[in-house]
Amino acid sequence: MKSRGNKAKVTKNALARRPWNEWVIWVLWVFFEIVFLQATIASLYEYEPRASFIYGGIFISLLLGGIVTWFVRKNRLL
Repeated sequence: MKSRGNKAKVTKNALARRPWNEWVIWVLWVFFEIVFLQATIASLYEYEPRASFIYGGIFISLLLGGIVTWFVRKNRLL
């Protein structure tokens, strides 16, 4: 039977195995998600429906792309 200490070590090692450039890509993804969400909300408050639609579309596309990428990498499909 495995102890809980081994599980924590496995998680820590799994985090350490990711290359540095993958962390940079995820940080950039989160940054752009925040930027486009903020732009969408700001455009809605300024009554600019075209701009909010475009920014919202970009936000949703980035969000879905990030979720699919995370799922594929998590399940070792890629």
